[in-house]
Amino acid sequence: MTAAFGRRTFLRGAGLAALATAGASTLTACGGGGSGAAPIRFSATKRETVKYWNDVVAEYNASQKDYRIRRELSTNLVADFVRDTPVPVGLAGFDIKFGGFVETGVLADQSKNPALKMLRPDAVEFSQQFGAYEDHISSLPYSIAGQGVIYNRELFDKVGAEVPTTWTKFLEVCELFKSKEITPLMGTFVDQWTMEFALFNHAAGGGLDVPEFFKKLNALGTDTGPDAEVSFSKDFREPLLRATELLPFFNEDAKNIAYDQGNRDMAAGKAAMLIQGPWAYEGIRTANPDFQGGMFPLPMTDDPDGLFCISNLDLTAFTPASATGAQREGGLAFLEYLMQPEVMHRYNTETLAFSTDKNAPKQTNPLVSDLNDYILGGKYVQGASLYIPFAIPKLAYIQEYFYGGDVDAFTGKLDRDWKRLAIRLAA
Repeated sequence: MTAAFGRRTFLRGAGLAALATAGASTLTACGGGGSGAAPIRFSATKRETVKYWNDVVAEYNASQKDYRIRRELSTNLVADFVRDTPVPVGLAGFDIKFGGFVETGVLADQSKNPALKMLRPDAVEFSQQFGAYEDHISSLPYSIAGQGVIYNRELFDKVGAEVPTTWTKFLEVCELFKSKEITPLMGTFVDQWTMEFALFNHAAGGGLDVPEFFKKLNALGTDTGPDAEVSFSKDFREPLLRATELLPFFNEDAKNIAYDQGNRDMAAGKAAMLIQGPWAYEGIRTANPDFQGGMFPLPMTDDPDGLFCISNLDLTAFTPASATGAQREGGLAFLEYLMQPEVMHRYNTETLAFSTDKNAPKQTNPLVSDLNDYILGGKYVQGASLYIPFAIPKLAYIQEYFYGGDVDAFTGKLDRDWKRLAIRLAA
């Protein structure tokens, strides 16, 4: 089913993307390279890292004369592949949409790339979770963003709270803050994705073996449903019920607060904890440069040894299978430069993420350093919603449930839509 999603979604998206305007590319950071240097386009999809990649491109161009890397500030990967004009080298966010590129075979096989030997096997395996093409390694995992509970260290010290490692202890910490008239959890439910992130991926998914669940679900093909060997109705019911136990600990105006406002409120000490990723620190620290924060995995069971971190592959590096000549060689040359430890580690240090190589240094920034043992130790998984195709209106279902809906109705909709989509794609 995953492969079907990849091919069909890619082709449908391609038809729409072909109608898009072709002039989306803005070139920057071109410095260096002689007049005879081959121009090589490069894209990195995270806009908040524009300056970093501009600096890297400028450094590389100044270091050699064969290629002139030109960074594109805006690109549409689907449209580029449809027009057969993909960038010769890119860094992309890893999700089920990127998995579609993998499964269509449009990405070059990196299994013989020397850089692969420096990467941790758990990180490479992580990059295969949305599917694979034959026996290829279609991209090189570059950056892992650890996620969890951002906490205010000063408020924890004020009430004498310790970082919890079990579900029971986490509830006790929430009760402690509530007894001190301090809001335990900051909710920003105006932005639906934050509810998906905090309550579905972390709270519900934290009690499941998420990769194994979706592996078995995909293997069922069209034989899915509430009574199948694995199903949302069977496997997600109890974790979803447990997740609702957190609702009384969120701010009373959670349904009226958006993500940016929540970050500012967190910075102002209006709540002790926020279930988010490291990207939230940008807004928090902008509002309060002196914010003393940390991050720990949200524990959803009472087994501290089974605690793992919800994470995502923040960036993965790729080159297209169709590139030839100077475009292929230039893309691979710049990819080799990007994979150098000093370049990779500098990026991850600045973005509060974790490098994927075997000799990755620990994060020393206290904002995320509590996650070192989990990320570098391979104890991390993708959020459950990332496995659910966009054709299923998961955000609406999640909001409806956590705003007072019925758990069986929620899981029943997921099972129904999954089966309907499987049948459609199998036809």
